[in-house]
Parts: sequence; structure tokens; C-alpha cells
Amino acid sequence: MRSAAIQARLKHPLRANGKGIDSKQCTTLAFATAALLGVLVVLLGAISGGWLITVGIVVFALLISSGYFWIRNCQPTKCGLLRTLVAGVGSGATVLAILTLFEYPHHSLSPSLP
Repeated sequence: MRSAAIQARLKHPLRANGKGIDSKQCTTLAFATAALLGVLVVLLGAISGGWLITVGIVVFALLISSGYFWIRNCQPTKCGLLRTLVAGVGSGATVLAILTLFEYPHHSLSPSLP
């Protein structure tokens, strides 16, 4: 067993082979989780009907698996979790705003416009 001081210095948990997960992989997983969250926000805001259900379930499953793998292996801080959440939702909202600005022809984006 390791002492508490040694475990406090470890950034990432050790795998069974004794090697920790690389910080570059953790950054990639955080980016992938934020990107999938952004895609899910855009899907919920811009698509309706059968396509939303079909594609939404696939994106949601990828988001859950990516997020679980990232949290389980990288153990991000609360700030890291919040940063990824804000980046994902913010990027999705930005894409929806741009679609509204260019008058994307979908009724759910701008219900008050004629």
C-alpha cells in the first residue's frame, strides 16, 4: 500500500501495470466530452422528429461513455468538470446562435419570427 503523501502527489490513478494515464490523453478525453456535449445541445435545439431520437441516442451514449472514462481514469477536479461543462454547452449555444443569425429554416430555433 502507498502512503497518503505519495498518493496525494499522483496526478492520475495507477493502472494495473503501474503506469498512470498520460495528461495528454486526459486533455483529449476532456475535449471529446465537451465536443459531444456541444453536439448534443445543437441536436436538441436544431433537429426534431425521428432524426433527433436516432442521432441523439447515439451521441448521448458516446457522451456518457466518454465522460465516464474521463472521470474514472483522469479524476478531474471540480473546476475541470465545470470547465468542460461550460465549454460544451457554450459551444453548442454558440452554434445555435449562429444558425439563428443566418436564419436556419427550422421552427424550433426561432418560434417568434414569422
